[in-house]
Amino acid sequence: MAEDFATALSVLPPEQHCITSCMANYQSQACNFADKYRVPSVFTSYAELARSPSVDAVYI
Repeated sequence: MAEDFATALSVLPPEQHCITSCMANYQSQACNFADKYRVPSVFTSYAELARSPSVDAVYI
């Protein structure tokens, strides 16, 4: 589902959105997603993600 969401966002002008972070239980999964969609921050826990100052909203 996150792949569908990121793909849908990719058709919008980049100044209207930005995926700043992604989270997965396994670092390798998060890194693969981040590489594919150019996401700068990767987390493996929701607590770390919630503490990130660059995150304004979370899509679960």
